[in-house]
Amino acid sequence: MYIAADLYSSADGGKNWSAANYGPRTGSYVYEVALIDGSLIVTNNHGIHCSTNGGLTWRNIYPREAYVLFDLMVKEGVLYCGTRAVNW
Repeated sequence: MYIAADLYSSADGGKNWSAANYGPRTGSYVYEVALIDGSLIVTNNHGIHCSTNGGLTWRNIYPREAYVLFDLMVKEGVLYCGTRAVNW
């Protein structure tokens, strides 16, 4: 089975959508997306990924696979993330 997550953006309120260059997508789903201080944050089963250039490049900032990371929230510049433990 091939699983790949896609990430899209819209610059016109959702009328048109464009695929983002989301590198950490192979074998994963996108669980959550957040924007904090101009950085895109995405979670999937490979951890938490960050892009500081609008999705052109990504780096894994939390490469844990012990949890499914989802439910991101940003409040007063702090990023919060809910988890669900999984057994692989």
